[in-house]
Amino acid sequence: MMRPSWMVFCALMLWLAAPAAADEQYSACIDAHVKNDEWAGCGGEFIKREEAKMDEAWRRLMETTEGDTTAALKAEQEAWTEFRNKACEFYSDPYAFGREGQVLSYPSCIAETVASRTAQLKAYLGEIDP
Repeated sequence: MMRPSWMVFCALMLWLAAPAAADEQYSACIDAHVKNDEWAGCGGEFIKREEAKMDEAWRRLMETTEGDTTAALKAEQEAWTEFRNKACEFYSDPYAFGREGQVLSYPSCIAETVASRTAQLKAYLGEIDP
């Protein structure tokens, strides 16, 4: 079993090495706090901000589609939602990443996954309604 200081170091290195969706609020929040529960709150807010952006892109895309296109996009979104729910699950393993992995790496991974989907939806929107 790893010592706690080693786990903190590893989690922080993973967090720093991960490609981050540009979110200065998240970085500022993390920098302003030192406790896991506070970091978890920062991560939750980061995810909410990215989901709001995705929801807006989704709403705009749905306004421009109809029929089979709408049905195909809804099926794709359902499949993507299942993917999102599994994509970052490994960070919740306390033996591999510790509590810090759960409160730093997991929310960052989810937010980045959502940001990637948002970019994809915006690309679709650009193709449908240039």
